[in-house]
Amino acid sequence: MQEQPNSFDRVDAWGCGYFYVDSDGAMRVRASKDSVEGVRLDAIVQELGELGMTDPLLLRFPQILADRRHSLNEVFAVAI
Repeated sequence: MQEQPNSFDRVDAWGCGYFYVDSDGAMRVRASKDSVEGVRLDAIVQELGELGMTDPLLLRFPQILADRRHSLNEVFAVAI
């Protein structure tokens, strides 16, 4: 039995809709849960390498933080 792409390493659990594995097996990230298609992480790393950056790299996604903050604000607004 072949595993579903997002069940591998439980990406569907920890990715929270922002990180996922596509049908080709590549890890992707999207700026918000509403985004249809994400960007391949290996493409980001490759482009950074072409700019002369080497690993280890720390990638930050401020759009995800903003989306999470917005979601939390909505939940608290309903609760108050």
